[in-house]
Amino acid sequence: MPGRLTILLVSLLPLISRAQVKPFSFHNISINQGLSQSSVVDIAIDKTGFVWMATQDGLNRFDGKDFITFPGNFDDITTPTGNQLGKLVPGEQNKLWLITRSGKLEQMDLLTQQASPFKSIKDQPLPAVSCVYQDSAHLFIGTRNEGLWIFNQQANQLLQLKKNGTMPISNNEIKDIFKDSRHQFWILTSNGVTRLSAAISNPTFFLHNQEQPVRSSAITEDNQQNIWLGTFGNGLFVKSKNADSFQPFTGFEHAGLPAGLVIETLLADNYGRIWMGTFSDGLYVIDNSQSIIHHFVSDKKDPSSIAYNDVLCIRQDSRGGIWIGTDGGGISYYDKRLSNFETITGNNLPENISIGQVRAITTDKESNTWIGTSINGLTLLGKQPATIGNYKKIGALLTDRDGDIWVGTQENGLDILDGRTRKLIKKFLPGQTIWHLLEDAKGKVWVATREQGLYQMDKAQGELNHFDERSTPSLLENNVRTMVFTKDSLLYIGFEKAGIQLLNIKDKQPPPASGHSSAIFNGSVSVRSMYYTPSILWIGTFGNGLIALETGSGKSTVITEKQGLRNNTVYGIQPDGSGSIWLSTNKGLCRLRIPSRPEKISRADMDAFTVEDGLQSNEFNTGAHYRSPQGRLFFGGIKGVTIFDPAKLSHTEQPLSVVITQVLTDNQPLDTDTLITYKKVLLLPFRQNSLSFNFAALDVLSAGRLSYSYQLTGYDKDWMEAGNRNYAAYTHLPSGKYLFHVKASHNLSAESAPVASLMIIISPPFWRTPWFIALCVLLLAAALYGIYRYRISQLIRLQRVRNRIASDLHDDIGSALTHISILSELSKAGVPPTAETAAFLNRISEEVASSGQALDDIVWSINSNNDTMDQMVARMRRYAAEILENRVEKYMIDFDDRFAHRRLSMEQRRDFFLLFKEVINNIYKHSKATQVGIRIWFEKNDLHLQVKDNGVGFDKSRSTERNGIKNMQARAERWNGRFLIHSEPGKGTETSISIPVV
Repeated sequence: MPGRLTILLVSLLPLISRAQVKPFSFHNISINQGLSQSSVVDIAIDKTGFVWMATQDGLNRFDGKDFITFPGNFDDITTPTGNQLGKLVPGEQNKLWLITRSGKLEQMDLLTQQASPFKSIKDQPLPAVSCVYQDSAHLFIGTRNEGLWIFNQQANQLLQLKKNGTMPISNNEIKDIFKDSRHQFWILTSNGVTRLSAAISNPTFFLHNQEQPVRSSAITEDNQQNIWLGTFGNGLFVKSKNADSFQPFTGFEHAGLPAGLVIETLLADNYGRIWMGTFSDGLYVIDNSQSIIHHFVSDKKDPSSIAYNDVLCIRQDSRGGIWIGTDGGGISYYDKRLSNFETITGNNLPENISIGQVRAITTDKESNTWIGTSINGLTLLGKQPATIGNYKKIGALLTDRDGDIWVGTQENGLDILDGRTRKLIKKFLPGQTIWHLLEDAKGKVWVATREQGLYQMDKAQGELNHFDERSTPSLLENNVRTMVFTKDSLLYIGFEKAGIQLLNIKDKQPPPASGHSSAIFNGSVSVRSMYYTPSILWIGTFGNGLIALETGSGKSTVITEKQGLRNNTVYGIQPDGSGSIWLSTNKGLCRLRIPSRPEKISRADMDAFTVEDGLQSNEFNTGAHYRSPQGRLFFGGIKGVTIFDPAKLSHTEQPLSVVITQVLTDNQPLDTDTLITYKKVLLLPFRQNSLSFNFAALDVLSAGRLSYSYQLTGYDKDWMEAGNRNYAAYTHLPSGKYLFHVKASHNLSAESAPVASLMIIISPPFWRTPWFIALCVLLLAAALYGIYRYRISQLIRLQRVRNRIASDLHDDIGSALTHISILSELSKAGVPPTAETAAFLNRISEEVASSGQALDDIVWSINSNNDTMDQMVARMRRYAAEILENRVEKYMIDFDDRFAHRRLSMEQRRDFFLLFKEVINNIYKHSKATQVGIRIWFEKNDLHLQVKDNGVGFDKSRSTERNGIKNMQARAERWNGRFLIHSEPGKGTETSISIPVV
């Protein structure tokens, strides 16, 4: 044997008993989590749910995950005979009262988080203040040496109560003020207690003794209306509901309290338990219903113990959690959820025992727990003391049907121990590493190894069967990590690299294909664990999530972090007996409530648990998972073992309140007049359109395992799942109105989870505002109107110029031409008639007449009065009449009067008239026609001219040296128009002209 196998059997009954029934575990919060200083002198919880903590160095606000520290110093003076401590007291109308260094009273506005000194009442300066209480009508201020001040806020009246006043109190040193369920006021002093009626009258003294004064320190009322009073050095007193006096409370018959306790603080919780914080003696919890007193002190080896033995304040939040402020250890927080899990680590084991990295777990028939580790070998936690040597590395453990323990080691083979005597029975497979041990229906044990495949072992006979890569049937791989039976003869085998394989152990053959191959996920999945439920094989993988394989059809569904899995590496799978399976991962435990179909699995089916819930750590190990015959679940990890009974889990059903804690614009915190948590509407300029939102669920235990969802209505179509990320960011949002919503839950299953909302209105840039657009429209309209008026004025001016030019041409040049014509006629009459002179003078007369006609055309075209169609058609009629009346028998001009007022530009009107004139002249000179038809009309935006005659026509194919037709073609094309002539000899001519009107 390569070494002496020794088993460490330790008598740990008190330890295990304490671990298994430990009713209180604490979650400690210190400067490591962001607390500004370790001495927490007082705690207050505001209506929103923020936890405020006063320390010697700063005021802290805690949202369950993050701290914000405000300036402020608070007294922290504690002695066995008294104390002077700073105070935090919630007030009315979102105010928080602060008693800071040297008894200075301040008031913080929670909406702005600004504190201001409260120095006087009705012009009377306040002395050093020790305590304060405020209800809807009165403000009570207890002083260190000047008695009690009561200010009636409605009547604006101040009442001062002193030791020897008209309404006396037992002493002028006020320690606390308390209002009970009967609306009576209890004034704690350094000499007993004074009770005032609801009407603030009839003072009654309790425990008042001039010779041996009872220095009262703290007070509370339980759910039976019993009043509990703590003192400095005189222990605890209680006044029953109908009793007339306080009586010392020393405990129960089998559970007493020490004498002379110095009590700093008291709290009656929702269950009627009395929480008592002491000076140097830790925390006491008195459970009257069970006559039990629990005493808790700080234990450096136990991270779930209270943080420090000086307890200064205790407060309860709306969820039932208890906040405990200590004088040097920060905060200890209690919630019943912290007792869900029992944890065994090196911190709560004797110094000579260390379990370290846990690799395997089992329990024997005597309910002892066997723990196999990577380094520290085998540890047995049980009732009988025994110490035997141990191997260093354990890979697998199994308790068989006979109660014997199978121990699979790493590199040292397989050992079988007698479950009763703890002695070694057999040793098999020397030198091998054992990953998993599984007993079949016939009591044979299947052994998964790292290098030699799979063995079937008999305790008496040893090896029965061996399967590896070379056997028949062969395995996909020799490194077998895990196994599970689906039926007595069907064994699923999970490999390190080769996925899974199905083997029929009865026939020693792969089963016939039935919807899927015997080799599944071959070469693609590293398997770490498997569990079989009817028709579904659950496969935990290394990095590929959880696979649900439907064994009948071969269909598989992969569940990953996207569906709410804590982590994509699943080390262990165990059922809880109620339809759920538990998964161990690198990020804690996950409970999966199995739906009707695997493909329907979502975050709503997942519950996550982390180290904040009391786990050994968030990281677990392969093979370290086990379910006892009693239904308890065991999961091992890098620091120890987590044990729990899933049927007894205390899982809060209270909805999680979520608040928006900060808004950043362009990565800079937004400075607002009111704290963003309390704002309903946020107005932003258009340049601040890149936003990020920070939010928090006000539950310290849920901070590490929450699932947040958010939606920016107006931008996001659906809710966005953020997982554990508690911020959301948006960039370059368009101007407009948005509504940001955020909610939180453990699994996103509750549609009715409370939603925090903030409306964001991003103003548009000034050039997109209605007033600017309206102004631009007005300016544009004014500009267009100005351009229009300018254009009109220019047209009028142009008309005047044209008319003046036409007038000047007609008057000056026309007059000159007339004068030349007259002189020519006179010359004819006065000069002797010769052939040459007569021809010359006739030529002069003709040129003058032609120039006059051209001048008349120019004057007509320039004159703006002729721009309309009716004027142009009238001139065309006149011209046609002058030319055609003596030449043709019949001519006709057809014009649609609907277009009479249609206007043409001067150039277009001139060219169109010249085209008409040229056509008429050609008819006059060449056609010999007796009938001419002229038609002028508009079609859409084109002006058409059609002229038909019944003249001699001409052959268009014959070339000619004349330029008339070419000129007419060019004149029409100048306006993107068309010029067409249809003519045949003897059949007349048809001329068509069309030009677009501009």
